Amino acid sequence: MEDKQVERLCAKLDLILKIIAIDKLSGKKQVQQVAMLTDFGFRPSEIAVVLGRKPKEITSVLSKMKKRTSTSPSRRS
Repeated sequence: MEDKQVERLCAKLDLILKIIAIDKLSGKKQVQQVAMLTDFGFRPSEIAVVLGRKPKEITSVLSKMKKRTSTSPSRRS
């Protein structure tokens, strides 16, 4: 396969992933959307594109999420 074909294929796969992600994210809060996309393996810059936000905003949300999980008490049985 030629490089141009591979690039086109990758671009189409990226588009399909974004469409699926948007469908799965509808009706969810931004923090939930960012968490889900992160779990799907998206980078902050990619999440920003999918959600129509700026990368700095996504990075800020991720930072707050990490702080919350690191400061929350652990649940022990």
